[in-house]
Amino acid sequence: MHEAKTMEKVRERDDEAALRIRYETHEPPSALAIGQMLQDVTKSFEDYANTRGLQGVTLAVQRLEAGSFFADLIAVGQALQVLYDHKELLAGFVTHIQGVVQIVAGLVPGRAKDVDRRAVQAVAAPVAGQRNVNITINVEGSHNTVTIDQGLIDRMTSQLQAAPA
Repeated sequence: MHEAKTMEKVRERDDEAALRIRYETHEPPSALAIGQMLQDVTKSFEDYANTRGLQGVTLAVQRLEAGSFFADLIAVGQALQVLYDHKELLAGFVTHIQGVVQIVAGLVPGRAKDVDRRAVQAVAAPVAGQRNVNITINVEGSHNTVTIDQGLIDRMTSQLQAAPA
């Protein structure tokens, strides 16, 4: 009985500390593109954590669901220990990605790191060419949300194609 209560508390904490990437689309996204997206977002997150003095912090998949596809990613440290106290780090990463999206879309001046450009490009790739798509990135339990709608996806795609490699 005690173990069940403990697991319930862990589940509640997991939900609060998860970085959620949700695709609202009519067609299933490509598994290869989703795999690449998870890799590129993780590399961008690791770079972001490193710049804040947190070496060895990465993301791990907590849950994946299909339909309107979503992935919940949690911050983990060395030996894959779950970092429950890194909700602020995840929320800061969402803000960071919002800035990168705006730079890549040409809405604000600036230059994004290659690792961050690849992450944003990979987030849009699974639904490239589809219509009526929305992508949201947020930390569960937080109001800090990045919404990438069809217009923003189209704008980022054209900016990325026009930009020199």
